Amino acid sequence: MKKYRVNVNGTVYEVELEEITGAAPAVSVAAPAAAPGLLQMGNLRMDSASHTVCAGDTRVELTLKEFELLKLFLEHPGRVFTRDQLLERIWSTDYVGETRTVDVHIGTLRTKLGQCGEYIRTVRGVGYRMEA
Repeated sequence: MKKYRVNVNGTVYEVELEEITGAAPAVSVAAPAAAPGLLQMGNLRMDSASHTVCAGDTRVELTLKEFELLKLFLEHPGRVFTRDQLLERIWSTDYVGETRTVDVHIGTLRTKLGQCGEYIRTVRGVGYRMEA
């Protein structure tokens, strides 16, 4: 068996070829394993295992709440979250305060992400969603 690396549309596959007399070669293709905890949308990448975020080539420093917000959005692309849902999931049900807290954190997160901040969309009268 000979091993080869084949690049198909930017994805690298490991391929083993075995020649069989009188027949076509047998091919075994294994897709590369995705790194655990790695989330990506457009030019935005998050590694939850190392708690790092990069917007393009720039590493972005986030607070814990900003990181948790971004992770939630990246795990559920296109899904709309109301302010109350975000408060419950990120700040827990024990949070006593206004939903304006969510708006402030979203605004800060957008600013820190630069152009990638545009991925976080406001759904008027409902909440927020993330899409590239």
